[in-house]
Amino acid sequence: MATVFIAATVIDGTGRDPLQDGALVYENGRITQVGRLGDISFDTKEDNVIDVGEAVLLPGLVDCHCHLFYLLAGSIPPKGDWGPADTIKMIHDGMEMAQLWLSHGVTTVRDVATA
Repeated sequence: MATVFIAATVIDGTGRDPLQDGALVYENGRITQVGRLGDISFDTKEDNVIDVGEAVLLPGLVDCHCHLFYLLAGSIPPKGDWGPADTIKMIHDGMEMAQLWLSHGVTTVRDVATA
């Protein structure tokens, strides 16, 4: 079963003008279709349809300046010796931060200043 979001305006992220009377289909953890409502295929009986009215729908945000590895407590590289366990912890913490960004709608990031 998919979830279909219908909105008065959809920005598809391609650089084209915003779509009027647009829709987005989300299934199995992914956006599978974005376009004008008439061009999107879905089953009104099987799929969960959510009409967000006059809202502008933007599927995914981009953060061009983030620090995935330095925001969680203990992620800043320690002074002195750096071993494999430190690298594993830093990667683990960075993955947790990426999941946090994703849960807030950010689907693309550019990590800056990670050494």
